[in-house]
Amino acid sequence: MSSVSGPNEMEPTSTSLIGVLDYEPTMGALRRIKRNARKIPLVWPLLRPIYRHISMRIRVDNIAMFHTGRCGSSVLGSLLDQHHKMFWASEIFESLDPRCQALLDRQDGVRRVLVDSMYSRAAKCYGFETKFLSSQHLTPDRIDLTLEEYLSLLRGLGFSHFIVLRRKNLLRSLISTLIGLETKKWQNREDSAPVHSIAMDVDTLFGEGSSSLLSYFRHVETGHGALRELLRGDEVLFLSYEDDILDDPITAYQKVCSFIGMQPMSPEIEFKRQNPFSLRQLVTNFEEVALVLRKTGYEWMLDD
Repeated sequence: MSSVSGPNEMEPTSTSLIGVLDYEPTMGALRRIKRNARKIPLVWPLLRPIYRHISMRIRVDNIAMFHTGRCGSSVLGSLLDQHHKMFWASEIFESLDPRCQALLDRQDGVRRVLVDSMYSRAAKCYGFETKFLSSQHLTPDRIDLTLEEYLSLLRGLGFSHFIVLRRKNLLRSLISTLIGLETKKWQNREDSAPVHSIAMDVDTLFGEGSSSLLSYFRHVETGHGALRELLRGDEVLFLSYEDDILDDPITAYQKVCSFIGMQPMSPEIEFKRQNPFSLRQLVTNFEEVALVLRKTGYEWMLDD
């Protein structure tokens, strides 16, 4: 996959405390202070601004990942978060706790939520994920910005590296989403998983008023095209589920580490495939779905 290379080696900036303090002892001390302070009422609110200031001075790089869901982002994020120099916050706009929701409801709320997450843990690198389609995290009840406005905000907050993760087989990704909506289970840590089949409504995928199968695929492709264009000139790493995660997620992990100039560690793969079954096993009305996709540019997605 193509990428615009980041720096070869991550060096502390001139304003970083890392040039003065050893990184590991500093991180350990900060985490102990935070852990102990949060146990004492009224102490942590007083120390939070100091902790955030130190976190800001230690921070070297901020990374934003974009995807549309069900593409291996959880397994990649868990690998990155195991690195001692990385704080990977995952999808901070997916499920907001009351405190973050209160921040979001205030003026300049999106920026407040981002900054709160960025410096909630001291680490050399920070990363998080956004489901970037207009029908996902950018909706009025969440980020409420255009993709262009959102990227401008991220750049202004110091995000210098961007990752675009996509799943080429949109049908597989969609089926995984629909199964997740039914089962309410989005991750699997077991070596084996039971088959859960769904009946796909090819005219209204997500209920009344929602997209048809073909229009949804076009919506995803249009979104990826717009994102690629808006990131032109930025430091971007393009990954795909099929090439970089499916066989061995460590491949994607190593590419990200190289992209941001971070020495890879030996992380454990915590998540396993959740729906590794044939399409005919997963979709009870497979022939109806196949009929819609045949003689279109998406027909290849029917092949297992």
